[in-house]
Amino acid sequence: MCQHQLNSKGHVYRYYPDIIESVRVYDYSQLIGQIPIKVNENRFFESGYYFTDPTFFSLFSFNFIQGSLIAALDNPNAVVITERIAVKYFGDEDPMGKTLSIINGDDYMVSGIIENIPENSHLHFDFISPINPLIEKYTWMQRWNIPHFSTYIMLSKSNNSAEVNKKILGHVKKYDPEFYKFLGSTYALEPLADIHINAHHDQV
Repeated sequence: MCQHQLNSKGHVYRYYPDIIESVRVYDYSQLIGQIPIKVNENRFFESGYYFTDPTFFSLFSFNFIQGSLIAALDNPNAVVITERIAVKYFGDEDPMGKTLSIINGDDYMVSGIIENIPENSHLHFDFISPINPLIEKYTWMQRWNIPHFSTYIMLSKSNNSAEVNKKILGHVKKYDPEFYKFLGSTYALEPLADIHINAHHDQV
């Protein structure tokens, strides 16, 4: 599996059939910092709120305590939370079906609870919701070439990531030459296993 930092899910399927799956991840905290979250009359300020594609839990392995791995993000206003947040917000109550309200004015219903994210994980979050409603709400997110997203792709076993990277750079150069100049040679697919070693996360 590899990662790159563009909002390109639709494009990878259209132009690169050797990519068999892709998932976009957007860390909402990067946009607004600490996120105000309201539960009943209680207010919290949190980071680590991700928006992603519904296939996220098919590509990444996280252990569910409650909820369905397959259907957890089917509802556009669903949110999956970690066990830590479940205890912090709801104590001994069952969090499933409870509502969180966040700064964007939307309510999210708890559809799943997963084990706390290990410290050595590449991804660090406590909340995760479907990304499509957010993209529909904020039109600037609909551009394919904004560097606010991380896109994780799974290649077929027969594929060479260097060849796929070459094709992606060629596509960027053809359709957005100014952005290609901005990226230069720093844009490259990076195997997920190497990301902890490589400090330059604009390179994938």
